[in-house]
Amino acid sequence: MWIADGWEDYELLDCGGGEKLERWGKQILVRPDPQAIWETPRTNRGWRNAQGRYYRSSSGGGHWDKEKLPESWTVNYKDLKFQVKPMNFKHTGLFPEQAVNWDFAREKIKNAGRPIRVLNLFAYTGGATIACAAAGASVCHVDAAKGMVAWAKDNARLSGLADAPIRWIVDDCAKFVEREIRRLEKTGIPGSAALNDLLTARGTAPVPDGCRLIDLLRRPQVGYDDLTPFDPAPPDLPPAVREQVEITVKYEGYIRRQEKQVEEFEKLERRRLPPDMDYSHIQGLRLENLGQAGRISGVSPADIAALMVYLHTRETPPEGGTST
Repeated sequence: MWIADGWEDYELLDCGGGEKLERWGKQILVRPDPQAIWETPRTNRGWRNAQGRYYRSSSGGGHWDKEKLPESWTVNYKDLKFQVKPMNFKHTGLFPEQAVNWDFAREKIKNAGRPIRVLNLFAYTGGATIACAAAGASVCHVDAAKGMVAWAKDNARLSGLADAPIRWIVDDCAKFVEREIRRLEKTGIPGSAALNDLLTARGTAPVPDGCRLIDLLRRPQVGYDDLTPFDPAPPDLPPAVREQVEITVKYEGYIRRQEKQVEEFEKLERRRLPPDMDYSHIQGLRLENLGQAGRISGVSPADIAALMVYLHTRETPPEGGTST
């Protein structure tokens, strides 16, 4: 287990009874945590004197009692600085347990011995973005929420990385890939000697009359990067996005079949069996022992136990009676 034990401005003071007591810089917060199922004596005075407490609502959501809290404040992790503040759904804009992953990424980047480009999807307020940029990587930061990207930019500025090579993108990550695929579908290229020489060398048929970029990428022998010399307007996409585009295009048939199978399975899941069904009247249905029943997918150990109890009841005659 990796433990994020490098913090000075964050500390888990106590937890239990579905809540946790934390120190964020100089501010003490009480927040819900459904995994803290044990009880605690709550002897730490922070439980009584916390500057902020988030209360769950029985109807969903909740609210902060934050009159003693500043609107926002800064916490440090080693040489990084982050702005935190109370948000909806109990959050503060930072997940301190992720610091161990920041350290791991920074070490890998520093020891790579070559330029590193990082794609951070669902990047939120930029904890990993800031950590990777501080280690010297070029980062593409993608999040669908404009406010989160603006917050991440503030965190970069606080950490002295306002001019670091970070590309900020407000976009839905899946749509980011889908949009590039649509561009490939709409982009046609003419046949050329260079293109057909490449295709012939790769063992696939030439296209003397030209074709769409998407049709080339569907070929197993052609990769996304092979398209660049022939693409009239190639976008500057991070390697991870290019890889995801290629995987999605090449395996779209398999993916669609899998999605269809999932859809059919969900229909079966929704179709309930009548409780009074007499299975003995179903021709072709053979189930002769508990071993066979236990090998059926979806039959749990509890189901087998219920069958065993039922069989025992049938096989054990009542006093003065006979078994059936």
